[in-house]
Amino acid sequence: MLRINGLFDNNYNSQYKSLKYLCPEDFSQFEQLRETLKPYSRKMLYELQEQNPNLIVFPADIQDTKDKIHDSVLYTLENEYGEYPEETEITTSNLMGFFGIDSYEIHIHSRFDEKFRNDNFLHYMLSKVFFPNVVDLPHSTGADGNLNLLLFAFPVLLNNALKQGLIKEYQTHEYNDPNIRGVIDVQRHIRMNIPFNGKVAYKIREHSRDNFTTQLIRHTIEFIKTTDFGRAILEQDETTKESVSIINEATPSYSRNDRQFIINKNLNPKIHPFYSEYTPLQKLCIQILRYECLDFKDENEGLYGIIFDGAWLWEEYLNTILAELNLVHAENKNSSKGIRLFSDRSYWNYPDFYKTGEFILDAKYKKLSRDENMRITVDSADYHQMITYMRVQDAPVGGFVYPLATEKTRSFTIDDLLIGSLNGELSLPGKIYHFPLQIPQTQFEYDKFVKDIISNENSLIGNINEVIISNYF
Repeated sequence: MLRINGLFDNNYNSQYKSLKYLCPEDFSQFEQLRETLKPYSRKMLYELQEQNPNLIVFPADIQDTKDKIHDSVLYTLENEYGEYPEETEITTSNLMGFFGIDSYEIHIHSRFDEKFRNDNFLHYMLSKVFFPNVVDLPHSTGADGNLNLLLFAFPVLLNNALKQGLIKEYQTHEYNDPNIRGVIDVQRHIRMNIPFNGKVAYKIREHSRDNFTTQLIRHTIEFIKTTDFGRAILEQDETTKESVSIINEATPSYSRNDRQFIINKNLNPKIHPFYSEYTPLQKLCIQILRYECLDFKDENEGLYGIIFDGAWLWEEYLNTILAELNLVHAENKNSSKGIRLFSDRSYWNYPDFYKTGEFILDAKYKKLSRDENMRITVDSADYHQMITYMRVQDAPVGGFVYPLATEKTRSFTIDDLLIGSLNGELSLPGKIYHFPLQIPQTQFEYDKFVKDIISNENSLIGNINEVIISNYF
């Protein structure tokens, strides 16, 4: 298994994106690597999901997101038919995580972790979004860090699945007792009950909670408990603890020795549509267990891994730190908390964060160009959308919130943050600002990184409050 760690999200403007740059110095099989990557280049994310059941994507419902995640591509090969395969370039979009094909495992880091390649920022965002009540999570990098990316998702999918109830499936169980309820197993009866002892060996097919799916979940839980990181996430809150307890009680026949047998039984899942939330959980469990014992060495595996959309993750992460501002966080997936553009309640839209009559905030994770004063330049469509939201909501203030890599924390004045004032006669004077959240680039150790970024989060909230006060008082 060759692990490639030189890719970062949004690297389309980077000069370091050739296969030669990504691979170890002693690597020479560039033609083989290029041929392996070709089939998945430029393919839409929804296509990859449909054709590769072992690829897990967050958010799960990519078709329903407002950022058109389903149209994203995992990567794009440029000059893939050139004479020198090592010069073939690979570019990425907003997606992060890791994926594997055949004997290659490729990690896409956050571009804000480029200096150390330790995924501090990615892991921090995931912990804030998935485990808001956990103060301290054990942190690791490298191969263990890849496994941790899988473990991050487990409690979320487990709790979602159990909201639909504990899954029941038909299973054939063997019994040996006086209460015959099925087909007599003659050979087993002779072996166990001769001379006659009042019992009968029989088999029965029954609707059971102790089935191949719940057993798979139980095996995954038991494996997760063997890691410090895993124990921490399973004990993060009462909901997860209760979910683990429900699975444990439902699987009295659990045996560690059956693990490979249980994995094999779940490779071609047939889960009833009523239990739809179990499907992504089942896929994740298989990946976690096979990461432990097989390291994804099956040559017919296809594309596998776990991928997080940066735009979605950034927005959900911001929601955790902007909560004190009492903003509305629109949810396109649930068609809730949106705003209507017309008076007849038609044409709903979903700004990232807003407070009616006060301000609109738009989360931007993608790369943005900046001038010498660190002011950003966004697409015309983004400006038009922001102005529309401000007009409909009678909001005099709009702003773009985005991540900014920084070696040294910088202070911003209100003038620094102002992009411009809107032209024309409006009922309210409109101003648009930029609000950077500075991402520390100097700390390798996760604990120190967390301390620094929390300080920068407080500065972000302070900047937003200062702008609001200056426009209202």
